[in-house]
Amino acid sequence: VQCLEVQEFTPREFFLDKNTVIVVGYEKMRVKSTGHIFTTEWVHVWRLLEGKVHEFRELFDSAAVARAFERSAVSSEEV
Repeated sequence: VQCLEVQEFTPREFFLDKNTVIVVGYEKMRVKSTGHIFTTEWVHVWRLLEGKVHEFRELFDSAAVARAFERSAVSSEEV
């Protein structure tokens, strides 16, 4: 993503059940426009159909991301 600088992106756990793959991980990003850094745990859910990605869902701390995009925000590392 052009507006973010990846500082860390770490998948930590993988789960597989038939046509569903679940990945649990962590990321640390810097918002280029503000310089603020956010960290968040995330979960990716991939559902496959006939060998192709049919559905993708991502769950993460959207409030931490929104704060990092605010010009007056304090990064999640400073809290």
